[in-house]
Amino acid sequence: MKKTSKKNGLLFKMTGKPKHKSNKEEQHKMKMTKILFCFGILLFLFAFFSHPLIGSDGMESRIFLAGGKLFDGKGEVIEKSLVCITGNTIVYAGPEKKIEVEKGSMVIDCSGKTVLPGLFDAHIHLGGACTYGYILVGDERKLAGFLYSGVTSVFDLGGITDWIFGLKDKEKKGNTLSPHIFCVGPLFTCPKGHGTEYGVPMALTPTTEVEAREKVRELAKNDPDQIKIIYRQGSEGYPSLSYELMETIIDESHKLGFKVVTHIETVKQAWEAILAGSDGLAHMPADKEVDEDLLQVMKENNVFCMPTLSVYESFSTPLIPESRFLEWPLLEQSVCREFIEDLKEKARLENIKNIMLSHQGLLSTASKNCSKMAEAGIMLVLGTDAGNPAVFFGPSVHREMELMVQAGLEPEFVLTAATKNAAEVLGKGKELGTIEKGKRADILLVDGDPLKNIRDTQKVCLVIKDGLLLDREKLAVRINPPREKETAPEPQRRKTGQSSSGPVSKESPELAEKTAQARELLRRGYSTWDSSLMEKARDMFLALLLKVGEHSFYLHYYTAFCDYRLANYYLINGDMKTCARFNDEAKKYLEKAMELDDMSGESHALYATCLGYDIALDPSLGMTAGMESATHFNKAFQKEPESPRVNLLQGISLLYTPEMYGGGLDKAMPLLEKAVSLYEEKTDKGLLQPDWGHEDALTFLGMAYARKGENDKAEQSFKKALEVNPEYGLAAEELKKLKK
Repeated sequence: MKKTSKKNGLLFKMTGKPKHKSNKEEQHKMKMTKILFCFGILLFLFAFFSHPLIGSDGMESRIFLAGGKLFDGKGEVIEKSLVCITGNTIVYAGPEKKIEVEKGSMVIDCSGKTVLPGLFDAHIHLGGACTYGYILVGDERKLAGFLYSGVTSVFDLGGITDWIFGLKDKEKKGNTLSPHIFCVGPLFTCPKGHGTEYGVPMALTPTTEVEAREKVRELAKNDPDQIKIIYRQGSEGYPSLSYELMETIIDESHKLGFKVVTHIETVKQAWEAILAGSDGLAHMPADKEVDEDLLQVMKENNVFCMPTLSVYESFSTPLIPESRFLEWPLLEQSVCREFIEDLKEKARLENIKNIMLSHQGLLSTASKNCSKMAEAGIMLVLGTDAGNPAVFFGPSVHREMELMVQAGLEPEFVLTAATKNAAEVLGKGKELGTIEKGKRADILLVDGDPLKNIRDTQKVCLVIKDGLLLDREKLAVRINPPREKETAPEPQRRKTGQSSSGPVSKESPELAEKTAQARELLRRGYSTWDSSLMEKARDMFLALLLKVGEHSFYLHYYTAFCDYRLANYYLINGDMKTCARFNDEAKKYLEKAMELDDMSGESHALYATCLGYDIALDPSLGMTAGMESATHFNKAFQKEPESPRVNLLQGISLLYTPEMYGGGLDKAMPLLEKAVSLYEEKTDKGLLQPDWGHEDALTFLGMAYARKGENDKAEQSFKKALEVNPEYGLAAEELKKLKK
């Protein structure tokens, strides 16, 4: 790709350079404690989003893509073409011709390249992790991966309401660099059905027809692009909505003017979804081959289908580090490095290999059905189910196209599925999906000819979104920022029971006694669920801090622990404002504690838990706070792998983390058992040594046993917790539930 000039031909020498004019981005409103951080981000975005297409006279300039092979998405292919863009609009797309090039215009020689409409991924879950481990990265890194790969539009098929609609609104207003975002918001499923297992509020679970209609009307207020239903009647693993409730949801959605796309897995489920009125299928049936009757019904009712062959491949392909599965040309720069590193590590685990074996055959059957639907004239829409393990945000679109061609589809058909069809299904056919006059300028330039070799779509040269020529080098840095420099060796931790100024228990017996009193008051407060006692304990710790100054690690730690318990109390009682206040205070005192004693793994573990509360209070922080939380847990284990509280807090976290993200009972139980063992072996009972958590560890271990159906062990664990702390209400409540 280069700028060219011809004195007497198609292209003319540029008479002026484009003057850069900043395209300032509106920033998130953040708390006062983050003003400096926000200011830094503002400066970064100011530089990043400079618009390269504004002429020196202040008028919009043009981009000319000249001499390339054009696939316009409408079915026409032009060997030597010219595409002209003014602002964010295509003003000409057709055969190569001579044209006047104004001052400040940008002319790009596309010889030997192919010009394509910007690609769609019409089935993603932006909240997913793309890995078998519980790894979260910021939204901006995932979205940059799509753009780097030439994907200029995405359709999220299941996310947290405020977060995903907020992200969509930011993109629409131009306040974030992102593909066009379309979404369904939360999906419809049944209690404990697929979609509820991730521990985040991304599912609506009506149980009656009246409730189903109410929830559809409530969701409609957010103006989703479609409505999504999970329908798995007859499949193992999770319960499913009934046919009647599915039919009700579809009926109410249609009354309000919304299309419905339904998650299915089998031919029978596909039949029932279509008979209930579904407009589209979110997956290709993969249990057996589809028959002619189903194809005819789909054709007659204009039902579309998203094959998602990529996700079938990811769950049925031996995922080993040496596999080319992890060596696609686009992966290195378009995928967050944490995803690749985790996949290579997890690929060695037997349970991952067992998952693969259990899904053998799905890809083959789905591919055959994909070919049958294409031959029958069914509208196929490219979607990958990105966010699932090894289905990446961006490059998996190219893999999906390759798999569709391997299934027997022609490259032109596949490219249409990835552009025009997706736009039309989303009701955006008049704006997006093709390269023609009047459409928004979303364009991809690739080396080679993907109409002959579909893998050439991976050779991305240039991406234009809404007329903005993206800087892919900067996108790559956004996706994978430079790692932090190695830090100097950490100092040895102080001995237990010793403050930064010396052994408190020996030098300050009065201080030690008052600290023990405050700690006992706190224990009684959280045991009996009495917020007034917890607040009194907090006041005592603050008074002691004022007395001894700002250099006591343990007083900062225990003040933070009071705030953490109070935040938990108010969160459960629904007072989110007060919860947020105490949670922010907890983090403040923990930051000081970590500053005073950076070898304290317990402080990092507790800080990670507070970040979890941030997510509970504001789900839009899920990606960034989740990643930061994981970082602090890692530091906690590096510093104090034998701390009972570090093992306890991580065990609780994994207990409520879905297995597909690296959590679950099998991961949590060893940590909870180890925590209990460490508490029982512990002999140091210094007055200022943090010793909370023994009853918590026993109680959560009992809850884990109960989940496994080992009720005798669960009962024994709850009773031991009550021996440690007879006032501990959580253990008593769980024991009561177990006996019922």
